[in-house]
Amino acid sequence: MVCLSTQKKRAIGFLLQHFLRTYFNKMGWPDKAQSEEERKEFIALLHKLKRELFMALIEKKLLPLWPRVAKSLQWFHSCWDPSKQKKLRYLQEMLFLVKSLIQ
Repeated sequence: MVCLSTQKKRAIGFLLQHFLRTYFNKMGWPDKAQSEEERKEFIALLHKLKRELFMALIEKKLLPLWPRVAKSLQWFHSCWDPSKQKKLRYLQEMLFLVKSLIQ
């Protein structure tokens, strides 16, 4: 299994921010996000909200994994130190993010 480097994680985060900015530049920004600083905060809030919603769907098993992804996560989980569960959850989220970008 391939782990994402910090550089690749930042690149994915940058792409998501770019997509959001492009969308809001085309469709219009909310009233609460008119200055550049407010826009940055708004995008950060959307990203945080998306992460929380995805994690809730994953934990409730309402968002099924691709079979190969599920198998990889089971293997990864069996080899992982239980004290590092946060990293496993982050890996799950990144895999779902990649899946959503491909579809």
